[in-house]
Amino acid sequence: MSKHPRGGLVVTALIASCAAIAVPAAAAPHECFGKKATIVGTERADELRGTERADVIVALGGGDTIRARRGNDRVCAGRGEDVIHGGSGWDSLATGPGAQVQYPNGDRAHGGEGRDRLFGSAYLDRLRGGPGMDTLRGLGARANECDCEGKVEQLFGGAGNDVIKGGVIDGFYTGKNLFRGGPGDDTIVGNGGALSDNDDGTYDTIEFVSGPVVVDLGAGSATGEGTDTLSGIETVYGSPGGDTITGDDTANILRGDLGDDTLVGRAGDDDLDGGQGVNANDGGDGTDNCVNPEIDPEDPSAGALNCESSEH
Repeated sequence: MSKHPRGGLVVTALIASCAAIAVPAAAAPHECFGKKATIVGTERADELRGTERADVIVALGGGDTIRARRGNDRVCAGRGEDVIHGGSGWDSLATGPGAQVQYPNGDRAHGGEGRDRLFGSAYLDRLRGGPGMDTLRGLGARANECDCEGKVEQLFGGAGNDVIKGGVIDGFYTGKNLFRGGPGDDTIVGNGGALSDNDDGTYDTIEFVSGPVVVDLGAGSATGEGTDTLSGIETVYGSPGGDTITGDDTANILRGDLGDDTLVGRAGDDDLDGGQGVNANDGGDGTDNCVNPEIDPEDPSAGALNCESSEH
């Protein structure tokens, strides 16, 4: 028998054997905020640096240090205890992969000079905004700490017991802040700026989205969406429920919403607007403006006490 057929059989067998070997599929590309990563870390502790352009940076394992640098970057932390530094662009920083898949480690995210968005995880995060106009959001059921020094900020707590602080740099008030504490027992500290007529300066707003709530700025408390401790807040936006909102001895802006609200201004020149529903406004001392109070046909002033002006 010729050796060639035998050799041909051997080759054929090898080809058939190789054809039976499964080739693994290529791993899915890493993404951050829906964009394909341009810089990817390893399972070890890495130092990842962005470029002058817009980067998409994804850290993996290890305690990484990530510096976004310039450009409008997207940065997603990994499974380790990572530190993220935003650059001068308008960055989106997440302390978990896309702020959706979370890991049991507390990360720190620092915004840069640009307009940043920082997203916490389900765990113990520390989010610190930079000098720019930032949005900080704690996402999970555990405590987050949001500490800002920016100009116009939005700070959203998660379901945990959060500590949320507005912007103060070297003792100077630096901006207007919007706070939403979330369902937990939160501590919310504004920068304490004063309100005045036609003022476009510094003041802080707390907003409630479920409720109903009982808010007393003088006592520094809010209940209904957890039990919150308030400081340095000048403006309150109530919930869709029937709220009771009381100001302090400075000028306040108090806003109800859809429910039957009770607004009390105390001292200071206050602006009270009950919104929809049957509302009772009491401006207290000072020169106050009351909008949408309850109107009693027999006593039109009953729903608007101590108000310099009243509108319905």
